[in-house]
Amino acid sequence: MDISSINSMRSVYQTYINGSFQNTGTVNKQITSNTSITDGVTPLRDRMLNQIEKTSGDNNAAERLLDSYSKPDTGGVLIAANSMPDLKDPEGIRRFQRINQLFEQENKQVEISKRDIISQGQAEGKTAQNILYDLVSMYDSQSDLFKLGRSWEGDFFSFDSNLSEGWSKVLQFTPDVIDTTV
Repeated sequence: MDISSINSMRSVYQTYINGSFQNTGTVNKQITSNTSITDGVTPLRDRMLNQIEKTSGDNNAAERLLDSYSKPDTGGVLIAANSMPDLKDPEGIRRFQRINQLFEQENKQVEISKRDIISQGQAEGKTAQNILYDLVSMYDSQSDLFKLGRSWEGDFFSFDSNLSEGWSKVLQFTPDVIDTTV
């Protein structure tokens, strides 16, 4: 391997919520020219399952975790700071706005489903841990757009057209956005 092709990168992952970006975490990694933008990103699904498994046998811990997941999620698409749209690229900005709009619509429905699953589970006398597993199943059943927007499976959108992996997903979910540059 050519040493000059290795760089150290600290990725800042941000969520776009209500017109602004909020830092949601960082990942330090070594990258090469063929490194995926998602290398080093733990899927949200895996993190949630790990948290649930850690509550095994501790009902109070499971209740606290359920309480944490019960809070309304204000939405927002998760993206890496190094793959945000270039402000000089109107197509990238339009595609970003469209994906965020579609994501926000679905997120509202997911929040309703989440609230219903928790209420119904509690009414049926389910344990907090079982309700949390029901939430994982509900998230598993969401659209690919929603899962990408949450990095549910470790992938996410990239609005940098030079990063073909994430950009192809952006194009897939925004066929109604037309590049108007001539």
